Amino acid sequence: MLGVARVFSGTLFLASMYVGQNSAEGQRGSAYALWNLAFSLGYLVGPTVGGNLSSLFDLPTAFHVFAGVLVAGTVGIYVATRKGVAA
Repeated sequence: MLGVARVFSGTLFLASMYVGQNSAEGQRGSAYALWNLAFSLGYLVGPTVGGNLSSLFDLPTAFHVFAGVLVAGTVGIYVATRKGVAA
């Protein structure tokens, strides 16, 4: 498990760099604020909703719901970033 953590340890740094490089010069502060807000809400909402889902149903249900949310978010970000790209 420690090996997996080491492999993915740089992802937050890379995502933060992506936010900084792909935001307009005057809007970087707002972009980083939105990034930090989303990150903090994830720490707050994730365990709360996961705990409630696992107590109401079972533990695999919580993982399946969050996997669906992750896939939907990934598709949403992909679609949102591809709108400006010419085909």
